[in-house]
Amino acid sequence: MSNLLSDPTSNKSIKQLQTCWFIRLLLFTYVHEHYYFGLIPVLASQSDQHPAIPSKMEQQWLSRKMRVAPHRIKPLTISGRKGIPSNMEFFDFSDVPLGDLRDPRHPFHQFHMEMALEEAAQAEVEDEVPVGAVIVSMDQGVIARAHNQREQLNDPTAHAEMIALTQAAQAIKHWRLLNCVMYVTLEPCPMCAGAVVQARLPMLVYGARDAKAGACHSLFEITNDVRLNHRVEVLAGVQAERCAGVLSEFFRKKRLQSN
Repeated sequence: MSNLLSDPTSNKSIKQLQTCWFIRLLLFTYVHEHYYFGLIPVLASQSDQHPAIPSKMEQQWLSRKMRVAPHRIKPLTISGRKGIPSNMEFFDFSDVPLGDLRDPRHPFHQFHMEMALEEAAQAEVEDEVPVGAVIVSMDQGVIARAHNQREQLNDPTAHAEMIALTQAAQAIKHWRLLNCVMYVTLEPCPMCAGAVVQARLPMLVYGARDAKAGACHSLFEITNDVRLNHRVEVLAGVQAERCAGVLSEFFRKKRLQSN
């Protein structure tokens, strides 16, 4: 990772970056700790398919309110698809007790889908279809954040997932994204689902289903096709209503503008 860390321009800016990220983590975990212990056990009692009551290890971790040592937060520069540097914070999640990651209500999923939604919001600002993607390495933390850039780059392959895959591969210096999880606000299309399989990602988490082009559950099941040499565990429905709402509002505004 030493060759990935950008040289700090000033100690003041780095400290401000660390402080903002630390406060954000504290606030997010404080909210989700109460949600996790309040609502989820009630929901879990109604469905025994994926019980959501946190393990003892998870309770201990959540009770710390994500206490973070400042030296574990470092500035990171990731090259985008067209060589455009994208600055982000590097946070090590290697000691996070993950529990049952099949539960879409898990705080780990909620936290990173929030990041993907931030990328979707940035896409909307740039007049792109608001879809965002984040890739998390269980060893290194967040290694990619991207959003749709088809209009800006005039590139039909510049979906959020494709750009994030390129960023992640550059970050870890390998095309196999082993021990990584992708978060995306919309169910991947056939192109992106195929790329996820090619990248050997073990897990994919998405928010809203895509009835017209979804290739994980809706139209095809490329990520779980037994004829392929790799299959991906897919978890759907993380913040599905919010993810779908962002897209619906974007296209509603587009229809009004066309009229």
